[in-house]
Amino acid sequence: MKNTAVISILTIILALVACKSTPDGVLDHDDFVNLLVDVHKGEAYTDINFRDFRADSTKQAYKQSILAKHGISQADFDTTMMWYGAHIEDYLEVYDDVIARLEKEVAQNNATISASLSLVGDSVNTWTENSHYVFNRRSPSQFLQFYIAKDENWEPGDSYTWQLKAFNRQSQANWTMVIEYDDKTSEYRSAEIEEDGWNKITIVVDSLKNPIALYGFARFNIRDDEEIYLDSVSLIRNRVNVVEYRRRYNQKRFNFGIDNSQRSEKRREELVKTFNAYKKPD
Repeated sequence: MKNTAVISILTIILALVACKSTPDGVLDHDDFVNLLVDVHKGEAYTDINFRDFRADSTKQAYKQSILAKHGISQADFDTTMMWYGAHIEDYLEVYDDVIARLEKEVAQNNATISASLSLVGDSVNTWTENSHYVFNRRSPSQFLQFYIAKDENWEPGDSYTWQLKAFNRQSQANWTMVIEYDDKTSEYRSAEIEEDGWNKITIVVDSLKNPIALYGFARFNIRDDEEIYLDSVSLIRNRVNVVEYRRRYNQKRFNFGIDNSQRSEKRREELVKTFNAYKKPD
């Protein structure tokens, strides 16, 4: 009987601990996770649509709409942040769940994007890799790259815009996009990733040629103490339009075996070697 009583008391104590609630005015674990997931998604939305949220007042109004959705005030949010800031273990547990939720949603969105590639559309995000990256000296590679083979949805004159948002970039960075055609010629565009914030590079398919693949790579010459963050990486395909198509005349050309008197043989070999090094194997 004595052992039974001890077990009962321990059971009650454990139940009370498990049911421990946060103070009044402080969101509990699950509600705080739900709120922070929406807050982070809202911040990503305002960053992507930065032209619509240039004013701080507009960003603040959008944040207030998120709080209103969850039925809490700014004061409740501030109180919650202060309480969790003083209870760091609880805060870390919350953020573990926030990260897990966001990663799950990213994976689901990537799956949806992959499925959408079979659909015909005037503007489609064809990027199927991660949309967030961190590069530092410990990274296994300082390159970000992709390779897309032609499918039935490609049309003459399509343009592809590779874009990303960079943070904390200090050293030199550059990127290149290449279109390969079935006549063994290729066109490419190269540019510097010039500054923190939004960067983009666009390449346009020759409407009179048959493309077989599109690929590209970004190279980061990272310093020992540098860590670069990339966000919102995408590759947008748009159908042909006159203004965009004119820009393709600024694209450079090289070939894989056709004589080119405009470029020395040594330079041609260097280009072929470079692009083959970062082209995904068949």
